[in-house]
Amino acid sequence: LLAFSLLAHALGAEDTCEVGGAALGSGAMFDEIYERYDLINRVMSLGMDQSWRRALVKSLDLHPGDNVLDLATGTADVAILEAQAEPQAHVLGVDPSSKMVERGREKLAEYGLGEQVVLRVGDAMSLKDIDSESF
Repeated sequence: LLAFSLLAHALGAEDTCEVGGAALGSGAMFDEIYERYDLINRVMSLGMDQSWRRALVKSLDLHPGDNVLDLATGTADVAILEAQAEPQAHVLGVDPSSKMVERGREKLAEYGLGEQVVLRVGDAMSLKDIDSESF
């Protein structure tokens, strides 16, 4: 965690996680680093984050018509892999950071997955407007 903080600071992120600052889980810190988030992940994990994500998606054993809920979707890396793994699955990604969701939508457009994957800003602890029987 210290290494992540140092790298994030070196890449220009502001420290917004102060007592009395933004609420935990608000997405405020990620709004500050969204432009560099994917790079930070690649550097901090020495590129292994991609293999972790692929292993996660493979373990889901997705089938046509599956509904997938991707909490803390960030810039949608996992949501993209889920959609690619099963083109007939429907993916909903939720993240508290509007900037991360915005970047994820840009990536979905680049991959042509905007119809299959829906991203929205939201709190994983409060999913009242999502049909609980659909996931």
